[in-house]
Amino acid sequence: MIKLSIIVPIYNGEEFIQQALDSIPVREDIEVICINDGSTDNTLNLLKNYKRLPIIIYTYDKNMGIGFATNIGIKASKGEYITGLDIDDCFITDKFNDCLNLINLKADIYSFPYLRKDGRM
Repeated sequence: MIKLSIIVPIYNGEEFIQQALDSIPVREDIEVICINDGSTDNTLNLLKNYKRLPIIIYTYDKNMGIGFATNIGIKASKGEYITGLDIDDCFITDKFNDCLNLINLKADIYSFPYLRKDGRM
């Protein structure tokens, strides 16, 4: 059973794909939906060759915007809960797992702060 769907809208994200996707723990109770939104760089090729965890890829030839891409991901998601990951961000694994543990406690919403590159919140 899919507990969490992670939606990753991507436009020209080749510089960030590896780090962003590598920050997602490999778990059977999550799905990762990547929407390639008209990228003109090597994004699609990198997605197709990504092997660390299974990802679902939707691709569009024309850039339709982050709202469009996110809505595609929401419609495709099978998880009980949904979250997003911007391609230039990444999850902190222990915080991510904390979130999933709270979901198992039937939380409706889980929110946590973000850290910037300089370590500030």
